[in-house]
Amino acid sequence: LVDGLGWVHPPGLAQQGVILERLLMVRPPARPVPPERIMFALEQIVGSGLFSAVAAIGIDRWLSPAAWRRLQSGSEGARVATA
Repeated sequence: LVDGLGWVHPPGLAQQGVILERLLMVRPPARPVPPERIMFALEQIVGSGLFSAVAAIGIDRWLSPAAWRRLQSGSEGARVATA
């Protein structure tokens, strides 16, 4: 889970049935992070092939059409469901 805005509350996820021990959560630090860095992290996670599903929250407004295509292509190549 890439939480670009820091909105996700892990205890709330646990209440909804998410097994936190099986969750990798990436959050930017308190200071602003360039969108390119967040996108880089997302692409690395998707491309690693270690996860069957990756969710990203709060980054859609930062992504250009080219970045969306790269993410889509990487997801298809790695056989990862990306939301």
